[in-house]
Amino acid sequence: MSTFDDIKKGKEDDEEDSDDALLWQIVSSKRSARGKKHLRNVQLAKTKFRLGEDEDEDKEEDEDDDFETLVRDTERKLERAKRDVKESIFFERFLRRLLVDDENENENENETDSEEQPSRRWFLRRLLKSVTKMVVLGTGSFRHSATSRFQMMFALLLAEESEEEESEEKMVFSALKNVCIYDPAFGKVDLEVLKRMKVGREGVSVEAWSAERSKEFVENSGEEKDERVFAYMPHCEADLYEEILAHRWNVVSSGENEEDDPLGKILLCGNKFSNYYERWSFANNSRLTTKTKRKPSRVVVVGNQENACIEKEISLEDETKESKFSLHNGAFNDTAVHVFKSGFVRPGF
Repeated sequence: MSTFDDIKKGKEDDEEDSDDALLWQIVSSKRSARGKKHLRNVQLAKTKFRLGEDEDEDKEEDEDDDFETLVRDTERKLERAKRDVKESIFFERFLRRLLVDDENENENENETDSEEQPSRRWFLRRLLKSVTKMVVLGTGSFRHSATSRFQMMFALLLAEESEEEESEEKMVFSALKNVCIYDPAFGKVDLEVLKRMKVGREGVSVEAWSAERSKEFVENSGEEKDERVFAYMPHCEADLYEEILAHRWNVVSSGENEEDDPLGKILLCGNKFSNYYERWSFANNSRLTTKTKRKPSRVVVVGNQENACIEKEISLEDETKESKFSLHNGAFNDTAVHVFKSGFVRPGF
């Protein structure tokens, strides 16, 4: 498979690069298919909630604009998007599901559980606190898209978020050291913004990855393969999720240490796998499959709840209801955090 160097979202590549290009296509509704009524509702919602900046992906850059001006303008838009997400009911509800509901889970179970059957309380929180790296792939250019800015700032806020103000021990990702970001659509302005981007806490750096480095992560051959990673991959193509799973599909026998399971080391926030299962289970596969689009077999297997491959699937979309993102929901619709079970039985493909 070729590298991701020349992959551009929304554009057709040369035939030999088509497989890689498909991995990076954005899963979103076409503007022409949304309908006038929906667009009117979106505009009303933006007016009511003063929601960030309008999508400006179709605007051409003014060649007379100074580069520094473009960078500062993008930084200003990102700060506005960050405030919108942080102050939203959506973000508050999501954190509650991520932390508070985990605290209350199985609250009636015996607190003196044996080592053979440890308590499930705080399970997700323990995983989050062991994450050392956040990898952000597929947000698109935040220079040109409000949706991309919401997604980028959502990731940054998670990296900064704490359960209690001014408490390092209470950070959601208390062991986090790096936020690594890549998208083939990034332009010079995006990359300059990333160079200047800071996480609002000590000891966490932002790093712009290259296409080669992001490919190493996808193929589980990078330096982080033995680390706990939170992968934020909003609205990527199913083939990219399939690649993530395929390179971590090592069979773990009952006699092996489940801590060595590569899928158990990744928390993946992306399109809901359960939706892929429903889509491929009840649709005509021949209609969905083309020469360049194949069934994401592992994603479908994992998305089937009966296979018990996922410990938790925490939906972001559910939390957008009655919030400023309820209509302008392209950033977080069909999205969930997937926590994989370690050591689950993998079928062969």
